[in-house]
Amino acid sequence: MESPFLLSIDWESPVQIELKNISFSYRGKDRVSEVFRDFSLVFASGEAVGIMGREGSGKSTLLQLLAGLQRPQQGEVLVAEKAPWELDRWTEVRKNIGILFQFPEQQFFQETVEREVGFSLRNHGVSRDQERERCWQVLRLLGFEPEAIVQKSPFTLSIGEARKVAFASILVMNPNLLLLDEPTAGLDSHGAEAMMAILHQLRRRGTTIITVSHDTNLLAEISSRIIVLAEGATAFDGTANTLFRDNNLLAGFGYDQPETLRCANLLRKKGKVMEDRLYSADELLFLTSQRSAGKLR
Repeated sequence: MESPFLLSIDWESPVQIELKNISFSYRGKDRVSEVFRDFSLVFASGEAVGIMGREGSGKSTLLQLLAGLQRPQQGEVLVAEKAPWELDRWTEVRKNIGILFQFPEQQFFQETVEREVGFSLRNHGVSRDQERERCWQVLRLLGFEPEAIVQKSPFTLSIGEARKVAFASILVMNPNLLLLDEPTAGLDSHGAEAMMAILHQLRRRGTTIITVSHDTNLLAEISSRIIVLAEGATAFDGTANTLFRDNNLLAGFGYDQPETLRCANLLRKKGKVMEDRLYSADELLFLTSQRSAGKLR
């Protein structure tokens, strides 16, 4: 069942975002480290895209460019076919973009969890009562008992708790573009499942979700398109089904097949008649609970 919190929000239409002929380098005192050169990608409205690649391939820099946190030395970032950098509109555009960094504790600056989660709401003139209601709703959505955590300092939280509180501070603003950097890192199995469930809801609502992760299980669940970066270029851009079902191709990029795919292969060997596609963990659980070898649709 979908969360009443998500159902209560008036969703704005997601928009296409594009990197067009981007060149970007980090410039140190003694050298220049090139990340992208004449690099282009288009993310369609409402798409769920997974970004993979080895360390140093440009994954986190890509998210920062999409969020307007870094400006390319050449090329354009286009949001709804407009260039926010040229129009001086990034402040306006960022209101609709949520970005979850890999180290959430580096984002905290408020004295309590409640004030941390509600900070953006206060900046947009939401009343104190509405702020409290929205904060508590989203904290419950992420598996917290609000009464037990809202007055805690965010700096005293565990890594898993910190990641969920950081995510709460994003969800409370209802972004229509969500940028995630290793969103399940540091979460236990229950926390990861809660994160996955929320991302599924956001997908159904049409939110554009771009996820950087080494977790093939996560990406197989929530991403229909996968992009693999290698040395600042696109080494693969295609469907999740194409990449994850090709073990040789996947191994060449340094990844193992998702556990759900390995489980599906075992079920086929046991005689289950199944479609040629990726299955979610819930679908496989349902299928394994069936005594017959019927086809799951």
